[in-house]
Amino acid sequence: MAALVIFTLIGSCYDIKMRNKNQGQSPTGNKYLLCFSVFQNIRHLIPRQPEDPKLQQLTPLHGIRTLALVCTTYAHFALLMPVFNKDPETLEKAYDGHIFYYLFFNGMMVVQIFFFLSGFLLAYLLQMNSEKIHVGWSLVPKALLLRWSRLTPVCAMMVAFIATWMRHLGSGPLWKLATTTGPTAACRTYWCSHLLYVNNLVPDNKLCMFQTWHIAADMQMFILGVVVHVATRNGKRALTISLLLILGMLAPAIHVWLYGTRPTCLLTAQFLRTMSDETYYYLHNRGYMNLPCFLLGMSSGYIGLNLQRKGVDLSKNRVLRFLSWWVIPLIMAVMLAGRMFASYEVQVSIWTRMAYAATHRAALGLLLSAFVLGIICRCNDLSRMLLEWPFWMVTSKLSYCVYIVHIAFLYLFLGNRQELFPVSFINVGYITFGGMVLSYIVAVPMYLMIEAPFGKLIQVITEDREARNKTD
Repeated sequence: MAALVIFTLIGSCYDIKMRNKNQGQSPTGNKYLLCFSVFQNIRHLIPRQPEDPKLQQLTPLHGIRTLALVCTTYAHFALLMPVFNKDPETLEKAYDGHIFYYLFFNGMMVVQIFFFLSGFLLAYLLQMNSEKIHVGWSLVPKALLLRWSRLTPVCAMMVAFIATWMRHLGSGPLWKLATTTGPTAACRTYWCSHLLYVNNLVPDNKLCMFQTWHIAADMQMFILGVVVHVATRNGKRALTISLLLILGMLAPAIHVWLYGTRPTCLLTAQFLRTMSDETYYYLHNRGYMNLPCFLLGMSSGYIGLNLQRKGVDLSKNRVLRFLSWWVIPLIMAVMLAGRMFASYEVQVSIWTRMAYAATHRAALGLLLSAFVLGIICRCNDLSRMLLEWPFWMVTSKLSYCVYIVHIAFLYLFLGNRQELFPVSFINVGYITFGGMVLSYIVAVPMYLMIEAPFGKLIQVITEDREARNKTD
């Protein structure tokens, strides 16, 4: 931490010195030091429209990412409810209560939005830059290095914090359970799996930043996506993605058939209490089990860019207009369909479970495809206007740091509790709001001092190396 502060101070002072030397113009000089300048990184955080018209069409994705993050954070803070709650009966009745409670209990599907956006942006940006850069197998390690260098410093810092300092920041009857023998012990044991993004393949790693299974799964699918893009640069891209999509749909169905699990991971009281569920570890958090949304996101990215290049106007397309307005109710319908699998008393047939396991992720991916393409093609001006709010650009850029850091506040809140927790979705909402505010406050310096500098540093090193290779 001290080294980061020193580098930040040196980079910022160097930026001021070079700016004064250039009479207020953009500083030129040592690019490596300027990567650590707070002033340079703040400029990247300030909302501004991209210069490229194609990228301007993607502005609403910032709003989608932020809203998905809020829903995911709410689900994580809901883990507080079953732990020493004041009224267990209320929680039990919720599972037999209002039908819309199942939107929450099957809410882990929301993470599919992130997988879709990841695939969409990967395909869109790679295809857009294919005219400027050489698309060959050398692109695979380069893309992997850039992504690893952007994600890992923040993740490593939080793993180190949980493994060392966090256990000294509180006390109480639950403190040892919530920190010392829980997340702290797990992070000391499994820290390496988080840095290599294979922690979702370690079933015993239940408590060390459990939310980062999504980051690991996304990294694994990212590697596959880059390989597919490079391997199909000369043709048969649609066929390859279609075959992988079929395999991605068959994998969950085969797992349900072999092991008889639920077709989707539900937030049951048992799972919330123990964080142990076979469906979660073997069906929900594996990268290859989440391929449908990612691959449909890639397909949508290719289609969206081709539509823009050809100047095709789909703003009056009736199908896209209908789906762009009704996508949220339709997604809710897919989530509510999982209600039939919540009961332990009523056993749903194996064929029904296999069908749902195979199709629900693909159904969500198709609905998200229609919504995003409809937004890009301006089929829904109201949604686009709301999602283009400039503030979403800031919250979206900070979303990764918020996603990483908010879990520490969950551990601290749980460990410092001195009394039983009243079960209420409204109470969870209050705590989520407070946790989000604190997470964004911490995320700002983390972005300025860790995520942005190291991401830019690796990019500068890579560009300099390529320039030297061209010169030689």
